[in-house]
Amino acid sequence: MQQKGLILIGAGAFLLVLGSTSYGADVPMASDPPTVSDPQSIYLIKENAFFNSRIEKAVKHAREAEIAGNLGKAPELLQHAQLSLELAREAQRAGSVPGLNEGIAFLRKALALPMQAPIPASASLAQGVDPQCIDELEKQCGEVQPGGGRLEKCFEDKIDNFSPMCQQTLKEGKAGIGAARTMVEIRHQKELAATPGEASPVQEATNYVREARKNFSQAGGIKFVDLKPQAAVPTR
Repeated sequence: MQQKGLILIGAGAFLLVLGSTSYGADVPMASDPPTVSDPQSIYLIKENAFFNSRIEKAVKHAREAEIAGNLGKAPELLQHAQLSLELAREAQRAGSVPGLNEGIAFLRKALALPMQAPIPASASLAQGVDPQCIDELEKQCGEVQPGGGRLEKCFEDKIDNFSPMCQQTLKEGKAGIGAARTMVEIRHQKELAATPGEASPVQEATNYVREARKNFSQAGGIKFVDLKPQAAVPTR
């Protein structure tokens, strides 16, 4: 009788552990689980409703990230890539079928790239500076490093090359500082762009996301369809 009681207690504890473990629980993972190779195990994982829902959403967000990347929209690319990664990590809890770990690895590469959101055209307006004056300052003093009064001196030396409106605007201390700051930010964004013949960080991340989507589609038994590159929206 005592032995039966111990068995029942042990079974109850085991069921309690199973009942408290959820696929959706936020459990840190030290490393990705090994990929399952047994056909029967792969079949069972792919038949799991939780796995299917997570992998389908991971593919959906990877697709949105790829579209955003094709449009040059870094913030949206990062947002959807992160969501896709989180969903794929959840799908791993049901088991890791071929393509899942590989897709996760590609998303990690995409998210590790140094990307910065493009500076909106309204940035200079928010600082009270007309975009035309930013363009003129960049054209006349773009090679001058800020600091030590160098930009101010450049402006004074080349003041006749500026339009009357910008001559007046940039003479104001606050507006001049705002214009210089915006110009430096634009310059930094240009430095992040690729040199000729190389992919920019956004383009490279988009390629990684595409490979992730391809692998997740394989993992979920979803037909992979290539996206037609979208024309990027130009920004000032």
